[in-house]
Amino acid sequence: MYTLIYDNAQFNRPFTLLPFLQANVGKSPLIQIDCIMPYKGTAEQLMDEVCAYLSKLDQQIEVWPNVILNRSTGSTSIGQMVSYLVLQIDVRSK
Repeated sequence: MYTLIYDNAQFNRPFTLLPFLQANVGKSPLIQIDCIMPYKGTAEQLMDEVCAYLSKLDQQIEVWPNVILNRSTGSTSIGQMVSYLVLQIDVRSK
């Protein structure tokens, strides 16, 4: 499992992220998202945003959402919030 940090509407980009994606082409690895500042939206929206972000890191790789395995969400007067998300992604070659 690989962990990303979501803070201030940004994902961190550790130097090991791209090698992790490249090593998992054709596989379905797990990604954990820890939100320092809660994500304003649903778990599904965050999953889509994570996959879009990861797909931009290498032009030869596409990342597709697969399934949400665990989440910590809540609702406030301004809408849905996500503080933790574990998802399975599909990493494919373009």
